[in-house]
Parts: sequence; C-alpha cells; structure tokens
Amino acid sequence: QPVPVPVNPPTGVQAVLGAERAKVSWQAPHLLGGQGKGAWQNWSYELEIKDEMTGHSIKQTKIAGSSHTVYNLREKSEYTIKVAAYTKAGRGPWSTEFRGKTLRENSHASILWSANEGLLRSDVTGENVHTLIHKESLRDLDSEYHIVDVNWYKDVLYIVGNNSALYKYNLTSHQKVKLSINSVGSVAVDWLAKRLYWANPKQQIITRANLDGSHQEPMSILAIIKELIIDSKEAYLYWSTGHAVEVSRLNALDRRYYHSDEIFNGKQVMGLTLDTENRYLYWIVRSYESGSVVYRAPTSERIPMGQKIIPEQ
Repeated sequence: QPVPVPVNPPTGVQAVLGAERAKVSWQAPHLLGGQGKGAWQNWSYELEIKDEMTGHSIKQTKIAGSSHTVYNLREKSEYTIKVAAYTKAGRGPWSTEFRGKTLRENSHASILWSANEGLLRSDVTGENVHTLIHKESLRDLDSEYHIVDVNWYKDVLYIVGNNSALYKYNLTSHQKVKLSINSVGSVAVDWLAKRLYWANPKQQIITRANLDGSHQEPMSILAIIKELIIDSKEAYLYWSTGHAVEVSRLNALDRRYYHSDEIFNGKQVMGLTLDTENRYLYWIVRSYESGSVVYRAPTSERIPMGQKIIPEQ
C-alpha cells in the first residue's frame, strides 16, 4: 500500500515557555471515519514557531514523537506555535496556533511539586530539578507520607500531608514542626497580615490563625473546600469545591460565585490558580463529555458587586 498523506491536523497543541525555550506537545491527527486504532500513523512532524514582534520563524522537521523543545528564543516575546504531520508522500494541514509569551531573563519563577522523592523545585519548563525536602524527612512515625498541599512565607513551607496534619518546614534550618492543627485539607498564607488560612474538611469550614497556629478563628464560610487561594494585596479569598469556584473578602463578606455546577452532573472543578500580575483567576472543569476545559475570569476587584461573573474558555 502507498504511504498516506495526513488528512487531518495534529490536535491539542500546547507549550510551556521559559525565558529562552519552549516545550511543545501535541496529539496525533484524528483517524478518518472507519479507520481503527491499528491504522497507519507513523507520521513525522514539522513545527513552526513565529516571533510576533519580528516576524522571524523557526521551522524544525523530522520530529518523530509528539513533543519537542525549541531553544534560543527571545525573552519577553510573544510567539505563535503550530504543528503539521507529514510523510514522504506529502504534508497535512497545520494545527490551530498556540500563543504564548516567554519569561524575562533571570526570572526566578519556579514550581514546587510533590513526587515520590519528596518535595521538588524546578523552573517553569520542568528543568533544573532539585529536591527541597527528601521523602525520608517527611515520614510521620512509620507510615508512608505524601504531600497533599503546600504554601510558603519567606523561607518557611506550610505542608499538608495525607494524614491531614499541617507542618512548618524551615528551608534554612531544615527544621520540621507539626502545628497543633488537625484535619487540614488545603492551606494558604496571607503574607501581608501574616495569617494562616486552612480548610477543615471534617467541620467543612475555613479557619485562620497566626503563622505559628495560635489564636485560631473559624470563619463563617461553610463548604467542603478542595483548594484555597489568598490575594493578600486586594484582600480576597478564593476557593473551589468539587463543583464550584467562589470568592469573598478576607472577613467572609461579599461572597459570590465564579462558577457553579449541579453536584451530580459528572463535572469536577480542579486546578484553581491566581495570576496576580495580569489579574485573572483560572480553573479547570473536567467532565466525561468534553474532557478538561480551562476557564478564566478577571479577579474580583475588577468586577463590580452585583455584576454577574462570566468566565471565558
């Protein structure tokens, strides 16, 4: 049989951009109707990344897999990225474009993430990985321990474990202290007021206290909270449950919804995060029908009270 020309474009093109590199990934073109999973799909890929300011394009070919890293990009520059599949018989159509912006040089943006090795830190592209806290330091008695949530203030990490306990870990002295706080599902730090907020899944409330866990004060917010975020500068508290995203002032007033679904409709909210530079709130809604969809909406101080919040995909 002759080698086919791809009819469909690659899908799901996305990238993570650092200051001078972009890690790009995509999915193979959809099969034609009537083709099974065993159909020929031995595509090669061509990638094009274009600097929107200068118009300069970088084209790279002979890519065998569904991911690729592009180097030598300009800092603080907007790029568009597209991918096409090809064979020796010809090239298929280009994918839809992914748009992104590189970070500035000497950016200290980093990611904290939990793995089997312990708590790790890397740059935003997943490079330069090093272990902050080894898993042996996280063992509680003799039980296996893994991290559920983490937040920080200066050189102190606040760590929630799968045992629902809250720990302070000093990165300078490597001292670990278990706070006298039980049943913690998520933790956030108000760096301006130097206060600690956490979600209590058993009592279904948010509680706040001093950074050492003293002077605990329950708040009048009743919910089974999955994730908790504090915007210290604007004095707002954001949280997500399994089916909703909400916001209130730090005193629990001016409460309103960003997103709300019926509880048993098969959709789940996850991945709440706050862009404090561009002033947007992001979250993911996962469902069987549409997969994972990312939503965003302006932060609460940008939307007048009484005005309905309309997220965009």
